[in-house]
Amino acid sequence: MKSIVLTGSTKGIGLAMADAFLSEGCRVVISGRRQEPLDNAVAELSASHGSERVAGFLCDVTIPEQVEALWQQSVARFGRVDIWINNAGTGHPQLPIWEL
Repeated sequence: MKSIVLTGSTKGIGLAMADAFLSEGCRVVISGRRQEPLDNAVAELSASHGSERVAGFLCDVTIPEQVEALWQQSVARFGRVDIWINNAGTGHPQLPIWEL
């Protein structure tokens, strides 16, 4: 059974990927920056697939220590990480090219 970690996976494509991996029998760790959406996503996935193969941890991918903690928490929960998918995005101010 593969263990998958998905960053930025509390909604949209990330949540859909988590659902698909769980449907294929994988163990899945989802992550996000805010507790409430993370809890809601874990509850949704657990209701569909059971809680034994789903975990969720807070992680802001712009903070290296939180990314390392996500790795450590994932290994502690499922014993290993087979696949890591960076789905999280970060926003930045849009500038005209001449202001870069």
